[in-house]
Amino acid sequence: MALATDLASEADLPHLLPSDADVYAARLDYRNPVTVESLRAMAGSIETETAKLLPGGELDAVIYGCTSGTAAIGESEIARLIHQVRPGIAVTTPLGACREALRSLKARRVAVLTPYTPEITRSVVAQVEAFGCSVTNVACFDLESDYDMAALSPETLLDGGRQVLDASADALFVSCTALRASEFVALLESRLERPVVASNQALAWHAVRLMGRDDAVTGAGRLMQMPLPGDTA
Repeated sequence: MALATDLASEADLPHLLPSDADVYAARLDYRNPVTVESLRAMAGSIETETAKLLPGGELDAVIYGCTSGTAAIGESEIARLIHQVRPGIAVTTPLGACREALRSLKARRVAVLTPYTPEITRSVVAQVEAFGCSVTNVACFDLESDYDMAALSPETLLDGGRQVLDASADALFVSCTALRASEFVALLESRLERPVVASNQALAWHAVRLMGRDDAVTGAGRLMQMPLPGDTA
C-alpha cells in the first residue's frame, strides 16, 4: 500500500523482489506536506484500501509503504487495521522491516539519513533507538513533500551518507519509501564499505522472508542475501 503522493514504491519494488513475485497496489489517502498530523490521518484509509488489494484473491503478504507513517501511527495499529480486512496475513512496515534487517546484519550502531524535516526525523530516530540500536549520527534534507524527496539523486544520497556515516557505525539506515532503493543502495555500499538498509529494500526483503522464501536478489545490497534473524538457512 503506497501513499497517494508516492512516486517511487510501485516502480522500485519489482526490482527488489524475485522475478516471479507479483505486486498489486492500492493508494492511501494522503496529502503533502509531511507532518505528524497528516501522517496520522492516513490511518483512516488503511482498511478501505486494504479491501481493494485483489478482492477475493489470495495474497501472501501486505506491504505498508510509509516509514514516517509507521512512526506516527504505530506498527501494531497498522497491522490491526490490515487484519480487520485480511485476518492472519503477513504484514510488513518499513520500520518493522528495518528492525529485522539490522538484526540480521548484526548492526547495533546505526547512522540515520532521512529526507524529512527535523521533527519527522526525530520520530523515526526514536523508533530506531527503540529497536535497541545506538544511533551514532543523524542527518536530514528538511523536505516536506514526497515529490521533492523522490527527486533526490543517488549522488545526493551518497554525499549525505558520507557525511552522516561516522567511523563507529555498523550500518547506514536511509529512511523513506519515496527514495528508490534499487537505484542507490549498491552505490552507497560500494563507496561507504558498510551495509546500507533502505526502506523499500528492507520491505521487499522482509516480505519475501515472511512468505517463507529464501531468494537472494542481487544488486540491491548485502541485506538481500540474508535470512531472517535467527534462521539457520
